[in-house]
Amino acid sequence: MSKDDKKPAFDPSRFAMPSTGAEEFGTRKIRSVISVNKPGKMEWVHLFDHVDYLIPGAALLDLQDGGRMYLVVPEIAAQLEDDARLYTLAPALTRQDKLFLWPCPIIRTGETPNPWHSSHNDAFKAAKSGWIRMKSNRACGFYDIIEPEKIMPEPDWPDMSFADMLQIAFNDDHIVDRDDHPALRRLKGGM
Repeated sequence: MSKDDKKPAFDPSRFAMPSTGAEEFGTRKIRSVISVNKPGKMEWVHLFDHVDYLIPGAALLDLQDGGRMYLVVPEIAAQLEDDARLYTLAPALTRQDKLFLWPCPIIRTGETPNPWHSSHNDAFKAAKSGWIRMKSNRACGFYDIIEPEKIMPEPDWPDMSFADMLQIAFNDDHIVDRDDHPALRRLKGGM
């Protein structure tokens, strides 16, 4: 190669890798993390509205230690009194394609409605039919529900079962299904 044939230092063709063939097979996203949380104030969210992707009375235990929530089976939840709260639990997606399980507090019959919980329920219902943001309005003591100015495209829901989503979100260690579960020992002051 003569000195004149040498490519310039930043010629893009110098850095192009030959085809590996991987592009012929396509790809799919593997979701290894699914959080359990309400939407962030800046997140546009859409709820998956399908009866097979909903737990209408999920007992969740939050040890308030910055860790993940625990999903509690009904027979154990009945023993926990107010330590486990009831939620409607359903999957949701953000515009950034973050899949999460959204726990919406259940307002019990005869319970005085808390404005935070009432507006949270309103946002949860609104997210079933379209994209919304749920933003805390501390001055008024409730959540504002914000709809987009323009119609956003429907989310591209992942091809996975609700059972698979629950497995990823809670694993075996965050399902409280026995009296000697470590979360219950911590709740009772043991280690």
